[in-house]
Amino acid sequence: AETETMLAIEPRVIGAIANGRPESADFPAYLDKLAALGRVRGVRRLLQGQPAELSQGALFRENVRRLSNYGMNFDICLKSHELDVAPGLIAACPDVQFVLDHCGNPKIAEGEWDSWTSRIEAIAAHPNVVCKVSGILANVAPDWTVDQLRPYVEYVIGAFGWDRVVWGSDHPVVTLFADLTKWVEATRAIIADASADEQAQLLHINAARVYRL
Repeated sequence: AETETMLAIEPRVIGAIANGRPESADFPAYLDKLAALGRVRGVRRLLQGQPAELSQGALFRENVRRLSNYGMNFDICLKSHELDVAPGLIAACPDVQFVLDHCGNPKIAEGEWDSWTSRIEAIAAHPNVVCKVSGILANVAPDWTVDQLRPYVEYVIGAFGWDRVVWGSDHPVVTLFADLTKWVEATRAIIADASADEQAQLLHINAARVYRL
């Protein structure tokens, strides 16, 4: 019902990532309902804060594999210390397009680096996953600067490549920590030295491909 409402709320909404529970036996029937709505481009089961075993179950993975038959992606949303569960799920579903949300949620305010980069490398090694450059303002101190964000954004672009990153606003959640305009301005400052083609890949070209728009 939520997905149906959001698809109808504004003509410029051209797609949706729907909530879903692949651990449920009735997930296949639920997928049929989502497909009937049209414009559902993927499913996200919030794995953040859930037991690691959730995404390792046979039923969960079998149901995630079903997404490829519907032309739908699976969004992975985890905190940085939980990222170790992602590579196994991605490898078990090679025909599914995965999207790693929020750069893997690095703890920028704490200066987290080595543990996050090693986990990002393990995920980026799988060709069927792209990284969403979004949501990182949820992990910074109130006095954050563009220079604090830059190494994290540049690292995921380097790890995944310009053809496997998509930009996201994280709106309206971003307004808890900054505002959409500041995030857009920060993004443009970080990628200012990239070519026009590279910037276009991050900002819209890859999204059109990944979400089949």
